[in-house]
Amino acid sequence: MRARLEKSCARCKKTTIDTYMWNIKALAKVAGLKSVPNRMDWVTKSLLEKIKKLPISQYKRFAMAGVKVLSAFGKKNSSWEAAMRDSTDRYGAIRDKQKRTEREAKNWPEGGYAALKKLADKLYEGVSKLEGRKKLSPGELYRYQKYVIIRFYSEHALRGDLADLRIKRPFGKNYINKSKGSWVLYLGEHKTVKARGAIQLKVSQPVQDAFDHFVPMVKTNTSHGFLLTTLRTKSRLQRADMLKLIRGTTMAHLGKNIGVQIIRVLKTTAASSEIGKAEALRMEMGHSARMQHRYVSK
Repeated sequence: MRARLEKSCARCKKTTIDTYMWNIKALAKVAGLKSVPNRMDWVTKSLLEKIKKLPISQYKRFAMAGVKVLSAFGKKNSSWEAAMRDSTDRYGAIRDKQKRTEREAKNWPEGGYAALKKLADKLYEGVSKLEGRKKLSPGELYRYQKYVIIRFYSEHALRGDLADLRIKRPFGKNYINKSKGSWVLYLGEHKTVKARGAIQLKVSQPVQDAFDHFVPMVKTNTSHGFLLTTLRTKSRLQRADMLKLIRGTTMAHLGKNIGVQIIRVLKTTAASSEIGKAEALRMEMGHSARMQHRYVSK
């Protein structure tokens, strides 16, 4: 299936194909299948009716997955394509109203985005003693890594790009590097690169501190060249597995299944008052967002 997807979407990035495959696998489970068949006859009308009854975020995700399966076989289905448009429009309407989806409401932590900062602090208490040690067991490195991931997302609400970062040369398009005493994250390949361009981000001080300890740990105890590591094989941790780790950790400690999408909503919600003020000022002055930035004088 993956090979078919890559052929049907030749310009799609690897991370995009990864996401499609993740969603297609989940759709196959909804269809009662143990794995994704290398055929399209399981993407049926009855399956479509089944996903329409799910919460809107799942309906949107699975409708897209069904369309992608059919597209991989060079086929189109008006009912599935209509469902994809319908779910996208309904999801957009909810976002425009700034109303939480059913999934968001169910998994919204007490304290909002600040709950992740508290969780990072809690995790740090259990791993701080590992700092300064050169040799770590796979379990010790994984525990400290779990803290670093939660710390990062408690400060920066990127998508799953953290899992794609290299720490050793050749860096490639996505990496972190210490420049002039500070850790800087570079994303030359990400979901919105065509519209947004490359992202260069100097990470916050709490993440700076975490990276100061963690990156040397990874370089000393692994050889794969990426920031994140699996527990059992000490190989590179893939994006999908990092996302599972985040959800598993938040469920274990907060009782909430919090993924990156909800984290992004949490952070935006926490900054809603500042966003509202900036938008009101922009409207008052008749500026575009770019022009508004130009009118700031420091």
